[in-house]
Amino acid sequence: MGAAPGIAGPRVPQLAGCFLAIGEFERRWFTEMNNTGGPVDVWRVDNIATTQLATSMEGHQFYPGPIGPTHLTLVEMDVPPVTR
Repeated sequence: MGAAPGIAGPRVPQLAGCFLAIGEFERRWFTEMNNTGGPVDVWRVDNIATTQLATSMEGHQFYPGPIGPTHLTLVEMDVPPVTR
């Protein structure tokens, strides 16, 4: 995470891994949850099989470890926070 907060706002990881959105519905759900105070980027993760994912206690899929930059492709940049 470095100095950046998580999508829900915490400064420390919720678990040892990276949450992944499975499909467009979850992508929207995660980006609309944005509590960072600013825009977020959406990245596609390649070459990681769904069989490698674990499920959090809340029912969300995550990869249990770091995801290297060679697995990432920027899909959408600077998605603004949703104002309610």
